[in-house]
Amino acid sequence: MHRDMDAMHGGRREATDERYELLLNAVCDRPVIALSVDGSILFWSSSAARFLGWREEEVFHERASSLCAEEEHSGHLHELVRRAEIEGRVDAEAWLSHRDGTRILASIALFGFHGGAVLVVRAPPTPSEAERERAALAAEVQRQRDVLQSLIEQIPVGVVFHDARDRNIRLTSRWLAELWGRPWERATTIDELVSKYPAFGPDGHRFATSDYAAVRALGGERFRQEMSITLSDGTTRTLIDRGEPVFDGSGHLLGSVAVVEDITAERVMLRERERLLDETLRAVRAREDVLAVVSHDLRGPLSVIAMAAARLDEHADELDAAAVRALARRMRLAAASSEKIIGDLLDFARIEVGRLFVERAEHSVGDIVHEVLDSFEDVAARRDIALRSEVGEVGKLCVFCDRARIVQALGNLVGNALKFTPPGAGIDIEARRRGGELAVSVRDGGPGLDETVLEHVFDRYWQAESENTKHGLGLGLAIVKGIVEAHGGRVWAESPRGGGATFTFTVPLEEQTAAAPPHGDTCGP
Repeated sequence: MHRDMDAMHGGRREATDERYELLLNAVCDRPVIALSVDGSILFWSSSAARFLGWREEEVFHERASSLCAEEEHSGHLHELVRRAEIEGRVDAEAWLSHRDGTRILASIALFGFHGGAVLVVRAPPTPSEAERERAALAAEVQRQRDVLQSLIEQIPVGVVFHDARDRNIRLTSRWLAELWGRPWERATTIDELVSKYPAFGPDGHRFATSDYAAVRALGGERFRQEMSITLSDGTTRTLIDRGEPVFDGSGHLLGSVAVVEDITAERVMLRERERLLDETLRAVRAREDVLAVVSHDLRGPLSVIAMAAARLDEHADELDAAAVRALARRMRLAAASSEKIIGDLLDFARIEVGRLFVERAEHSVGDIVHEVLDSFEDVAARRDIALRSEVGEVGKLCVFCDRARIVQALGNLVGNALKFTPPGAGIDIEARRRGGELAVSVRDGGPGLDETVLEHVFDRYWQAESENTKHGLGLGLAIVKGIVEAHGGRVWAESPRGGGATFTFTVPLEEQTAAAPPHGDTCGP
């Protein structure tokens, strides 16, 4: 009997609760949620489902935390329920969570009952037309910004936009990171960018913030300059840095855009073109010089040979042995002169294109000097010029060189000295050690050279005047310079007051540590 009465009363309560929920859903257009003190959801009105986008089966008998946007807000809501149970009613604000994840700041009222509270969500204010327009405009601005960012990522240049209001960087392209070749950190200010990714001017100075084109453009000017950066692998890249001011429709400055372009490859190609052009021009000049020499300087000795040969041909029966020998000697000297001219031209051509070959070995300093002295002994004696050498102990050392080329260089200096030394005077050859080098000097007894002339004596085809007479091609000293530099040495000229000129060259010197060197040279310790 009691069980039947309880079942009857229980059925009545369930029917009453169901009718109560139907009544609330029918008359209450505001979201209504019943919560227990322990945080369970007891009731969920249809308007609450529409407002928060949840279905009843998804939250019924779940925790109140399901309604909250974040975990800390759940504790705040639980405290409000406890207060409503005690105080009867509590008005507050709470962050609720829409089913799609959107956070909603809602104004709520909680009405307490024993064991919980009924939460009523007050209708949120309807956004005004201006607010909707602002939201739409903000969304469109963001969309356009995303499109712009996507576009600049596709172009092979660096782009940086600076805001004129706070001079901060608002936009940069990925190309800049790829250019530097190391992890890229997007900077907020130009100072941060300069600090992390330094650049340098053409003269090597490091750019300050004010040097960059983008900063200059913030002053309203268009600016273009060249700069360089050092990559993570240590190589250097050459860049063009352009800055342009950006104005709005009313002419107000919004900021500046810097465009950075890598022109390293173009610079390399330009230098290569300039090198090829220079080589072509030098080849043209060399060709013209050779033609001039062939047409002028070779004409003299060839004429001597031709005239001597003609005389022998026409008067062979009339000439005695002495006359024939004299003509033969003239022909031999003219042929030697022609051979010297041709040899000088070939040597200088090799020097000009950097193809003068030197075959180094260890050779006695004394033997080299004596070979040169022997070759000029007769010429000096006929001109009454004394050839003197001061070699001493250095003559026992070995110089690491191409013997034939060093003999040629020293011979050119002695021959040059003979041109300007008057009879009765002398020429001094001195060899001395300077650290790891051999220094050889040739001092003549001539009038000396003016200071303005000294810087030109090693130029090709340059000649000093001696009694208004032209001597040779003017290639002798230029060939000396080429030979010495091919050995890694230096050559220079000095002419102190009081007369005389001194020409000095150096070449690497190595002491002989093994048996006798090739070509019969003997070197001391």
